[in-house]
Amino acid sequence: MTGPVVVLTAPRSFSSLFAAMLGQHPALFGAPELKLFMTETIGELLAVYAPPNDVHRHGILRLLAHLESGVQSDTAVAQAQRWLEARNDWTTERLLHYITDALAPQQLVDKTPETALSMTALRRAQRIFPNARYLHLTRNPVDVCTSWEEIVRWDRAHSAGINLRQASALQVWNRAHRNILRFAENLPQDAILQVRGEDLIRAPETTLETVLAFLGLSRSAADIAAMRRPERSPFAFLGPAKATYGADPKFLNAPEFRLQPEPETFPDLSHLPPHIRRLAQTLGYM
Repeated sequence: MTGPVVVLTAPRSFSSLFAAMLGQHPALFGAPELKLFMTETIGELLAVYAPPNDVHRHGILRLLAHLESGVQSDTAVAQAQRWLEARNDWTTERLLHYITDALAPQQLVDKTPETALSMTALRRAQRIFPNARYLHLTRNPVDVCTSWEEIVRWDRAHSAGINLRQASALQVWNRAHRNILRFAENLPQDAILQVRGEDLIRAPETTLETVLAFLGLSRSAADIAAMRRPERSPFAFLGPAKATYGADPKFLNAPEFRLQPEPETFPDLSHLPPHIRRLAQTLGYM
C-alpha cells in the first residue's frame, strides 16, 4: 500500500507553502500541521498541547472538522475537539490510518517541522508508514534565522502562543537537519529527496517536476499550474477562533505563490559557527 508523503524540515523553511502546493496535485492532499508523530496516543497529544500550548492542536482540529463536517466553523471545531477527547485511548497510529483511509485515493501530505526535532518521532513515522516517501525540505540558515526573528516578533504582538522565542534558530536548524540526515541513512535511497526551498520559490516548475517524478505522480502542465495555486488549499486561510492556525501565520494571511528572483549567491555564511557551515555545505549552501 502506498504511504503518505512526509515533509521533513526545520521551522521557518517554506513548509506551509510547500505542503499547500503539493496538495493541489490531484493525487495528493496537503494537511495542516497534525503533530501526530510526536506522541503515541491521542491522550498524550492532548496533554502535551494543553493550554497555553493548545495553538498546536489547531491543525488536527481543522483537518478533522474538514473531514467530519465539511466546514471549519467554531461549531465544527468544537465537535472535532470532542471527537478527539472521546478517543483519547486511541494510538496516533490508529488516527493516522483513519485519516489516510478517509482521504484515499489521495495521499496525505504531512508537514510538521517538530517531527525532525525528535528521532523518536522520526522512527514512529517510519514504523507507522513503512512505505512513506520523504521530502527533505531545506533553507539556508541565515534566512531561517531572519524568518525566526520575524515570527517571534509577530507572536509577541499577537499572543498566539507559538513559543519559538525560548530556542535558538541555529540550534533548531542544526538539530533538525542532522536528525533528518541520520534518519535518511536507514532509508532506501529512493525513499527520500532533498528539496531546497530556494529552488521551489525561484524555479517552481523545475522543482515540482523533480518532486513529482520522485513520487511517481503525473506531472502535466495542468498539474504544475494547479500546484502554483496554494491559496486553493482548504486550509490556506485563517481558521475560526477556536482553531485559527495550523500553519505559518504569514502564509495563512497571504497564501498566494510569489515567484522570487534568482540571487547571484546564497547569503554569506562565514560568520556562522564551523559546525553550522559544515552542515550547510552538506546541504548545498556553500
